[in-house]
Amino acid sequence: MEEALILYQDWAASYDQHLEGRLKYIAPLTMVKIFSDRQPTQDLCVLDVGCGTGLVGVQLVKHNFQCIDGLDLSEDMLSEARNKGIYRNLFQSDLNKALTVGESSYTAAISCGTFTHGHVGSGAFHRVLELLKLNGIFACTIHKEFWLSAGFGRLFEELCLAGKIEVELIHSLPFFTNSPPDGYYCIVRRIS
Repeated sequence: MEEALILYQDWAASYDQHLEGRLKYIAPLTMVKIFSDRQPTQDLCVLDVGCGTGLVGVQLVKHNFQCIDGLDLSEDMLSEARNKGIYRNLFQSDLNKALTVGESSYTAAISCGTFTHGHVGSGAFHRVLELLKLNGIFACTIHKEFWLSAGFGRLFEELCLAGKIEVELIHSLPFFTNSPPDGYYCIVRRIS
């Protein structure tokens, strides 16, 4: 995890331009469009998990969501997000450990680019679900290679069989303009 912190410390100031400008990163826009179609009520507070510099938060505001909290490992990334002036609260927290945010605090959570190699394990998915109220939704991207290596298909099946979640959608779509599908855009609902 120390390596990730060093990477983001060096990358934070140029992150947005590098991803959106140079690499044509469209995952935040696509994820928020899918999320807003499933969550038409914007008068709720959304937790942006792994918010980084706030790329998803910017898209949420464009889709009329006004109450947005963010959570990220890197204080440098959170500083960039804070400069955007769109978050109500920002929390520094490691998703691989117990979270400092209260359980059952949010009606919705969204995450883009967090469930990938070198970031968090599938156990973080459980910790995010605990932050949701009953019937709350979690919209997230999961990189296709990480989907396999971290066992997300099996995890989703186990959580469904245990009556913890309902899977509302899983779409395989690109994360970057003009690229093949890089992974999955998922929406699950916490039901217990």
